[in-house]
Amino acid sequence: MEKQRTKSGSKFSRRLLAAIVFVNFLNPLYAKILTNSDFAKLRFVPVQSNNDTSDFFTNTDIRFEVEVPYVRPGEIDISSPDDMDNVSFKTLKRTELDSENGGTKIEVWYSFSKKGSYNLQPLTVRVQGFKRTIAFAPISVKTNPKDQDPIMIIEFSDGKVATSENGFADISLMEFKVGEKVTFDVLFQYGVQLISFNWNLPKDSIFTQTKEYEILETKYKDKSKLDEIVPVSSFEWIPLMEGSATFPVFSMTITSNNGYKGEIKVPAIQIQVGEKAVENTVRTVELFNQAFEVNEVEHIPEEEIIVTLEDCQELAELRINERYSFFGLKKSKRIEKELSLGLPADSSEFSVSWIYFSILFVVLSLCIFIFFLRKKRLFINIITTALFIFAVIGLSVSILESKKQHGVSCGGQLFSIPDSLSEAKTELKPGSYIEIKEFSGEWIYVLLGESGGWCKKEDIIQIK
Repeated sequence: MEKQRTKSGSKFSRRLLAAIVFVNFLNPLYAKILTNSDFAKLRFVPVQSNNDTSDFFTNTDIRFEVEVPYVRPGEIDISSPDDMDNVSFKTLKRTELDSENGGTKIEVWYSFSKKGSYNLQPLTVRVQGFKRTIAFAPISVKTNPKDQDPIMIIEFSDGKVATSENGFADISLMEFKVGEKVTFDVLFQYGVQLISFNWNLPKDSIFTQTKEYEILETKYKDKSKLDEIVPVSSFEWIPLMEGSATFPVFSMTITSNNGYKGEIKVPAIQIQVGEKAVENTVRTVELFNQAFEVNEVEHIPEEEIIVTLEDCQELAELRINERYSFFGLKKSKRIEKELSLGLPADSSEFSVSWIYFSILFVVLSLCIFIFFLRKKRLFINIITTALFIFAVIGLSVSILESKKQHGVSCGGQLFSIPDSLSEAKTELKPGSYIEIKEFSGEWIYVLLGESGGWCKKEDIIQIK
């Protein structure tokens, strides 16, 4: 009897062992117990939702995923991760893998509010009754082009770049020399359309626009082009005086990716111009002269007309009369005189009567404002207030315009610097209407059209 029991127990053990082996053969999910070293090899990696770009952007849901082998989704408990600075947890998902060994794919979504490099905290999970952690691969997040304000870029031919993001601070650190040509491109980024592009002509220098690019509106729906860098124009700049100078000032109005319009402007950056570079000065002279060729060629008379000093004095007197006439009604005589001398007649003189009219308008609007203020009617008070503000603005504009100084040229020479020994010079046509920008001893800096230069005081009749 005892022998029979022993034999039956041995048979049962063999059957149990065979069943266990059979089950493990049919279901490999139970064939392996994952250890800490196994989990140390696992990493959550960021995955792109599309193939448009390899970059990850702020304020978008970024997916991280990892595959855990041998374990069913129901055997994994996941603790919701805590939020970090500039990082928000969104959601997670577990999916069973259809593979030979089986397993579970875990997907976690995060959103990042600021650009930068991030190392996320490991995710805590409970697998097969044990507490484990799964680390995250580092991720670099860029600012979303849709949220990025447009920037202006100045790219120099030597590879140096300055942008509006840091206020073009790098420009003040660059080296410039007298007579040395500086070549650069102006570009913009994170914009869909360039509305306007303007620049101020720098003093004591030769400034030339060498190329203007045809700019097509960026397709807003094309996500791959939201951060495209768009070239606008190319320039050449040659400083002509040693010492402190102002870098050319540019401004552009751009429609951003989110549809808003904004202006970007290069501030008045002070730079230091070093000693004169050794190079061909003849070319410098030619460039300076070319800056004024357009203004002179536009009004070439059919036959030679000599403009005398008396003609220049008469033109100045006519412009003074125009300036103090009632809204410039006396400009017809001035126009007739300029046309007879073969001079352009398209620049009108500012009428001082606009100031008196603006003052009257301010006083009248103020009286109306005070009168209706006592009535205590909100809508009418708003209108009268707006009217008064408009009148004040009009007066301010008139005063600023009246302070602009102009004159009539008597001839002479225009120099690149206030020095009669300067080789860069051109002839200043008698009778030309110029704007006076600055006085320096016996010299005056004037603008003729869009180009400027220095001339002697005695060569200009100032309109006062």
